[in-house]
Amino acid sequence: MSGSDDTMSSSESIPSNESSESISSGDTSDEMEVVGRVEPYADEPLAHTGDEEEDVAEDLDGLSPAVLRARFEGETNVNEWCTCGECAVGTLSNALEYRCCREIGLVTQQMSFDGSIEHISCITKHEDFEHMTWRTVLLQAGPLLRDRNGRGYRRRDGQTENQFVRAVAYRWLVRWICGHLGWDNTRPLSACVYHQIRQKFPTAHVQGYQSSEQRN
Repeated sequence: MSGSDDTMSSSESIPSNESSESISSGDTSDEMEVVGRVEPYADEPLAHTGDEEEDVAEDLDGLSPAVLRARFEGETNVNEWCTCGECAVGTLSNALEYRCCREIGLVTQQMSFDGSIEHISCITKHEDFEHMTWRTVLLQAGPLLRDRNGRGYRRRDGQTENQFVRAVAYRWLVRWICGHLGWDNTRPLSACVYHQIRQKFPTAHVQGYQSSEQRN
């Protein structure tokens, strides 16, 4: 997907412990009655915010930071979350890359739409995936993609061809799966896709997935 090497609940207001008072008047002041009003949840502790809220929030694939972090740190084995059978973690560089293609709704939609889901379990086994990741195709596709300034992709000084085609592959595949997102919108690809691309076009250094905010 693009962006690599180349994305919570409000706390309830708690009333003060000082209860307010209501006064009902009779015919004389001697008949005045003071009634204490009980505020619900007044004695309950304040809810925690911050990290706990972040762990609850899910991304567009329905995965929370806590789930992805557990995978990244090895608390959850790859066999427990990979259902396509092709995910590998050896080349992954950050927690956002720890997702299976079958957990990405747009991937399963595409495979269901064209019927490929009936005979393959992983997007990397799709016939179009194989064709789209040929080196010749990626070298030709690069100039068709646009950078932040609207210019076609070109190799930068000091950038190897493998680094270039790998960056093109990420954006090319994101467009295939998600449609046109633009420079400021990114989506992480799946572990199986990253593994295939990084094995096919190896480099000494892996940048890893970056959100649009991180790239800016």
